[in-house]
Amino acid sequence: MAAFRKESGGRRGLTSGGIGRGVGFAVLSFALFSVADAAVKWLVTRYPVTEVTFLVAVFALAPVAWLMARGGGWAALRPRRPLWVAVRALLLAADTLLVYYAFSRLPLAEAYVLVFAAPMLVTALSVPLLGEAVGWRRWSAVAVGFAGVLVVLQPGFAALDPGHVAALAAAVLFALSLIVLRRFGGGESSAAMLVAILLATMAISGPAVPAVFVPPGAGDLAVLALAGLLGGLGHLALIEAFRTAPAAAVSPFHYTQILWGIAFGLVLFGDVPGPAVLLGAGIIIASGLFILWRERRR
Repeated sequence: MAAFRKESGGRRGLTSGGIGRGVGFAVLSFALFSVADAAVKWLVTRYPVTEVTFLVAVFALAPVAWLMARGGGWAALRPRRPLWVAVRALLLAADTLLVYYAFSRLPLAEAYVLVFAAPMLVTALSVPLLGEAVGWRRWSAVAVGFAGVLVVLQPGFAALDPGHVAALAAAVLFALSLIVLRRFGGGESSAAMLVAILLATMAISGPAVPAVFVPPGAGDLAVLALAGLLGGLGHLALIEAFRTAPAAAVSPFHYTQILWGIAFGLVLFGDVPGPAVLLGAGIIIASGLFILWRERRR
């Protein structure tokens, strides 16, 4: 569930046991996100992308409602900076729509590889948008990461699919949402940001649904519910991961979704990743991990 990541509450005191627990929740979280994404990919080959996006967001409200009830009720939904919470929610809603469209066009692992260019984009955009200083090591990692993207796309050798464009555009929007979170996200509750994202997702996708609506059968409705519920539960697990472990310990496990994407692609859709996708994935992962390591040292 692309839009339901990277929200975290305040962390408790860190211990080795707490870090291990946080890593466990991180692994669980990204596994749940990947299962939800596989369900979405299966659905968007049968139903319009806007319909799937809208209904998955509706079903994801259930775990979020539980979070809200546990974390302060309706008062937890009052954002401190409503404008920036809304801006970030709209960015992530559009990101989700583009990612789901990419799923309808590309193998799951290939879409993941391109979307995971976001850390490089965050580093590059932090200079003009946040005024941060980026040294030559991180700029080199950004350049290497974008080289990995070119390896996947193979410009001049393979046709560029609209799904590639959608995945890269989603990476840009996700990076911008992280920039907004860095600049204005302090003090906002996880419940407020999550509900805003879900409402924005329904607002963006909902108007198109009546014109394209295809009534889902009972089995497909169950898959829609599963995708939404697992996405919401994955987010709850991620919040717990960030509460009990430092971001530097949790964030690298995001890349396990590429492994899940390869596995689900093979088993469910018969997608065998080519050498270019595997090589590009390795380059992008290495670049992202190096950027994370350098930021941790800073």
